[in-house]
Amino acid sequence: MPAWLRNDEERRQLFAALRSTPPPEPVRGSKRKKEEKPQPTVDRKLALLKLRDVACSGLREALWQDAEVQEILLKGLEDNQPELARILSLGVMVHLAASSRNCHSLLHNDQVRESLANLQTDGQPQEVREKGLLALVALAVPAFHDCQQVSEDLRDVLGKAARRNAETSQRLLVFRALWSAAAVCQSPELFFGNQVIWATVLQSLQEEEDADIREGGLGVLSALAGQQAVAHFLWQDEDESRVCEDIFLNTLRYQPSRIRGKALTVIASIVKNPEKRASVWSYVSLARRNLDQDDVHYAREMLGSAGSQRGRLGSDVSGGRPRAESDASAASKQSKQSGEDHVKRTHTDQDDQMDTPGTMKDSIIAAASKSELPSVQWPALSILLELAWDEELKMSLINCNVPELLIEALPDERLSMKERKLCKHGHRRLVDWNEARIAEELRIERENQSRELRNMLFEEEYQVICKELPEMGRADFESREFEDWTKRVEEQKAMKLEDELSLEFNKHLAFLLDMNRQSMQKEDDRSHLVREEEEKAAFADKVRAAREQAAEAARVAADAMRRVGGDAVLQARDAAVAAAAAAAKARMPPQLQAAFAAAEAAATGASAKQPLTQRGQLEEASKAALQVADRCGMTHDEKIAAGAAAAAAAATWATAEERGKIASSFALATAASLGMSDEAQQQAASAASIAAVTSAGEDRPSGYP
Repeated sequence: MPAWLRNDEERRQLFAALRSTPPPEPVRGSKRKKEEKPQPTVDRKLALLKLRDVACSGLREALWQDAEVQEILLKGLEDNQPELARILSLGVMVHLAASSRNCHSLLHNDQVRESLANLQTDGQPQEVREKGLLALVALAVPAFHDCQQVSEDLRDVLGKAARRNAETSQRLLVFRALWSAAAVCQSPELFFGNQVIWATVLQSLQEEEDADIREGGLGVLSALAGQQAVAHFLWQDEDESRVCEDIFLNTLRYQPSRIRGKALTVIASIVKNPEKRASVWSYVSLARRNLDQDDVHYAREMLGSAGSQRGRLGSDVSGGRPRAESDASAASKQSKQSGEDHVKRTHTDQDDQMDTPGTMKDSIIAAASKSELPSVQWPALSILLELAWDEELKMSLINCNVPELLIEALPDERLSMKERKLCKHGHRRLVDWNEARIAEELRIERENQSRELRNMLFEEEYQVICKELPEMGRADFESREFEDWTKRVEEQKAMKLEDELSLEFNKHLAFLLDMNRQSMQKEDDRSHLVREEEEKAAFADKVRAAREQAAEAARVAADAMRRVGGDAVLQARDAAVAAAAAAAKARMPPQLQAAFAAAEAAATGASAKQPLTQRGQLEEASKAALQVADRCGMTHDEKIAAGAAAAAAAATWATAEERGKIASSFALATAASLGMSDEAQQQAASAASIAAVTSAGEDRPSGYP
């Protein structure tokens, strides 16, 4: 039993009433009545009203899931049914569409879509068409959102229902439904890709349309224009784009505030696309463009007529009728003045007709003033804030006093706090850019002035040199001509003596330069030695610090292992690992890492509660050094050197007598682990023993292992 019925008897009676038909009229023997519209039976009307009541309740989904109800309602929409039955069936469907689940089911039913589309054709009763349109409007949002794949036919019907030949109330209902659908639609191509809907929406923007219709069309565009594809279709770069002109006319001051606000909102969404900002800001209305073209054409005609008049005056003079030249000039001035008067009258008439700015720039600036309503002012301010991000438009915005408009909006309490903050940031951005521009222009101007001054000085010097050169040449020529031979010989001797003196001076100067070079070389050598000493001291300090860090890390690791009950071997290994890690963190070379690890392993093994023997300390130190050598990827020779350094470090905590033995054993173990021959192992052991004994009485540098 369905949830919307109480028992089978009630269901049987209800469906019997829904299927009831009026009795047939008698064929003969009765008076012919006036032709009347067929009416459903009273039982059927009451049953349909009951279905409508159920559809108004929370049982609407269960009602539509009933297959018999679907069959009866779809049959009630057929053309052969009484008009009242069709109206009541449509009323039930309108209430059923209040559920999103029912909307999904209705739109996926081919018969439902076909019936609703058929109800909007010509020849249908007016009231039936209105009720059918209500059902379509109720299904508009899911038709554009959830069920867009199966609702193309219904979208076409909605677009046709909003055409200009329909009633205003019907068009307004459809536009409001499209507005709601556009607000949730994720696929704007369902609007601009549908030729019927898109043409209807663009047609609704025209100035001769009703204000409510224009508001609905602009509302649809404002909900869609935030997406880049729609902005491209709305605002094209063609000069004769009618859509741009319609949007512009809806922003003019004589339009109602609600129309201006919606149109400015559409433009604010369009200018979010950086490619459209310049074309929107520089848009000029078609009327203004035509007016400018007429002015240019008329001015050319007036200039041509003035020229022909001057020609006639000249011909009159040549033909024997002399006239004063002042008459010709007066005629040209008169024609020019008449042309200017015509242009002024044309502008005055056009301004009287329009009484509005002829460019989008002027319209936006006028709408952004504080005297406008917030519904108009804020969209205009948002347009200016978007345009303020374009570097090419900032100069034009500053020339139009946009920063003053933004700063005037700050104390306006009609705007929200967020909107006022955006105005403040936009004002600061434009002012900072303008200050930077002025500073750059001043810098460039100063550079140009200094460059011009240098050029002037160079030009003056060049002119002086050009004047003096001929005189100098002429004086030289005269002196060479009038000097005698003796004077020339004396001059040659003097020049020869000067050359000899200069040669001796050059030799002495070369000797001095050589001595200076040698002294500088010695100073460089001494400074190099001092720098090496400083580098060694710095490296010793670095090694000392790393040694202390390694010792501290080893102590912490050994204490941690001691607390968990580890023996001396584990403590020595953890200390070696921690010391090697600390040395690696301090960026010590691999040999020092191995030496630190070996020294800490031996020291930890010696200082444990149950200390290791010298052999055990040596083994742990050897393992720690070789582990570091393997981790660092040392070569064969590097491993031998690391073993020697680790041996010396491990022998630190031994007595002077034991160092030779420890170093020899450590070197022998290292050589054996490297796979050296027996003879090489004995040589390495003896060399390590001699080195350890030699260094037994010497103090090691602080910080080195």
